[in-house]
Amino acid sequence: MDNSVLKIKYLHGRPGAHYTHANFAKQVGADFEFIDFKYRWQDQNKGFFYVIRSWFYCARNYTDRKKYNIFLIDNLHFPPVIMKWLYLKKKRQKIVVYLGSHTMYSLYAKKFSRLNLIAHRFALKSYDAIICEGEMARFFVNEVLKKKRPPIYTVFNGIPESQNLSNTKEKEIADGKKLLFVGSYNNAFRFEYKGVDMMLEAFDKAFQQDPALSFTLVGHPFEERLRFCLDKMNPEARKAITILDYTENLQDLIFDHHIYLHCSRGDAFPTTVLIALSAGMPTIVNELNGTREAVARVDQRLVCGQDPADIADKIIWYTRLNDAEKELIRTRSKIVSEEYSETRAVTRFKEVFEQVKKDLFENQL
Repeated sequence: MDNSVLKIKYLHGRPGAHYTHANFAKQVGADFEFIDFKYRWQDQNKGFFYVIRSWFYCARNYTDRKKYNIFLIDNLHFPPVIMKWLYLKKKRQKIVVYLGSHTMYSLYAKKFSRLNLIAHRFALKSYDAIICEGEMARFFVNEVLKKKRPPIYTVFNGIPESQNLSNTKEKEIADGKKLLFVGSYNNAFRFEYKGVDMMLEAFDKAFQQDPALSFTLVGHPFEERLRFCLDKMNPEARKAITILDYTENLQDLIFDHHIYLHCSRGDAFPTTVLIALSAGMPTIVNELNGTREAVARVDQRLVCGQDPADIADKIIWYTRLNDAEKELIRTRSKIVSEEYSETRAVTRFKEVFEQVKKDLFENQL
């Protein structure tokens, strides 16, 4: 069964699709369209009734809606569910959701209102298949839906070829105590799910044990929450913090640091962790970070819990390893990163998508 048989519509969010997710959709021949192509709301502050209006209008009016066999949805959205339950699609048309964001953690941790939780569970059960980005997302789906769930498939994020540092032979990660985090945390929600408050508190605790440590955070910050967290820190630890809104050269920044720290609350499969690994940078993540499966392949001891004290202990533990152990971790980081290249991620997605098509259509074509 090839893509000339099945027509695929890729419905994605605003302001644009995630690079990796869009690449996956492109590789299987999908046509692209915004989930809210009319009455735009997703990246704008619109009222409840405006959003509902958009859902119903879009569900009824996606371009050439009737000609598609598969609607591939980037993250959990309601218009495709409306298409199904209002009989706006034919039975032969299938809805496949790609879950590669913080949403599943929010459901698992019951961050939504009760009504929202019920609505999201209903939506998940309405899809014909679920593709999870990483084992953590799969775990969340299983926990949220229990036994009543569509078929689940698992893929992984990949390092964009232009950002893969594994072949940068003229530069190497040195031994030292400069920590780095890269990620946008420009509103209250992103600040929390990226775990910036946790990491700052952990650094504060680690600094009390080793004042030679420093920490650089890169990405547009949410100033109000950032100031609140910094004001709680020990003054000397606060002086060891560098905040950068933006960098034009991520490569130089990475090779100027020694440890990558990314402890989040449900970050699905952050690309920056994979980029750091490709540079050979020792990376510490927590159990609620989807890349824990990659980091654990380097060394399980690099995966910590949610408690800032545990994160701090992990930072100190790594800095006190002997040179041979650190070198082994740097070497293993590069080796493991090869398994998460863009090419391998695309290959895996195409294999999984072929299996999805076979499972959904083998009796219809």
